[in-house]
Amino acid sequence: MVLVLALGDLHIPHRAADLPTKFNSMLVPGKIQHIVCTGNLCSKVVPWGDLDSLAMLQRQVDVDILATGHTHQFKAYKHEGAS
Repeated sequence: MVLVLALGDLHIPHRAADLPTKFNSMLVPGKIQHIVCTGNLCSKVVPWGDLDSLAMLQRQVDVDILATGHTHQFKAYKHEGAS
């Protein structure tokens, strides 16, 4: 079994100094295989839900999967011929 932790809306360091302590006990080597993090990491703003802007960001950072947030709804897309 593969365990994936998905978390977001962190606002670190502007609104919080660190991850909530609940997560610290889970973040130990070998326990979680993948971590997907979305939310405000105090980085550049990409228009929320704008697929073309998100696709451009995905190409710039050269990732297979781009997780984004703030839309308050789950959606998954294959965009621009992605497999």
